[in-house]
Amino acid sequence: MDSNINFDTLLDQIIDEELEDNTDEEVIRYLFLRFVEAFTNHDEYFQMRVDAKRRNDLSPLQKCIGVLRILAYGLPVDSVNEYIQIAEITVVECLQRFVSDICAIFGDEYLRRPNDEDTRRLLQMGAICGFSADDIYLEFATFVNTISMPKGEKRKLFVERQESIRKDVECSNLDS
Repeated sequence: MDSNINFDTLLDQIIDEELEDNTDEEVIRYLFLRFVEAFTNHDEYFQMRVDAKRRNDLSPLQKCIGVLRILAYGLPVDSVNEYIQIAEITVVECLQRFVSDICAIFGDEYLRRPNDEDTRRLLQMGAICGFSADDIYLEFATFVNTISMPKGEKRKLFVERQESIRKDVECSNLDS
């Protein structure tokens, strides 16, 4: 690895390339850097270290970008070697640590079943965006169309029963 490479500049350039099509760049950059900071604080593997020759090891940004590119794009582990200058074996180790650290760091908050408060918050966010929880189900009549001019006793009986059941459903919706 060339010791003259300025990894901060290179990684800023890589992040900019990854975010260039996004309109919410600042939010995504903030979330990405929050992930990197969380990994750095949780696991010393993701911290910048100096090797025996007093060269900087891979930065936390390099490790996280490599892992996220593989996960986001479904790339093979050897695909980030030239792009971010990480060996395949290091990427595999990064992936393993990344997954276990995600569970350890964010598991209690994000990797659990939603509770009542989560559901209320999500419904409120949906309402702000113009979605109503009441209008998410289609009218029952659209599920099975009625036969307009039934021919034969079976079809006449089907239409008769369908109309009576539809009336029951409509009445039960009015009561609630």
